[in-house]
Amino acid sequence: MTYENGESYWGYWDDEEHAHGRGKFKFADGRVYDGEFVHDKIEGHGRMTWEDGRWYLGEWSNDKRYGIGLEVYGQTIIHEGTWYEDRPLISSSFPNQMLRLVHYRTCVGVN
Repeated sequence: MTYENGESYWGYWDDEEHAHGRGKFKFADGRVYDGEFVHDKIEGHGRMTWEDGRWYLGEWSNDKRYGIGLEVYGQTIIHEGTWYEDRPLISSSFPNQMLRLVHYRTCVGVN
């Protein structure tokens, strides 16, 4: 689906024609999200890439980074850990955080 503003979506839909399930969305500002959607909202696991090369891989809730994730710019890890309402947290009470971070790092090849 390509929209009039230049945005596009490729993936699964629900019965009401909302992005739902696995998909890829390209925003008008150049960002690209590849991951899970729930009724048109970024929700679950996915990867967002910005035009400047920065990317985030991790958990999302209601279109915001929320939970465990990794943000990288070039070869530099900006934040690896917990996110809340699209902001990184310094400390975390999320269980099994280190185990999940190892999984993300392994999946994206970050050492």
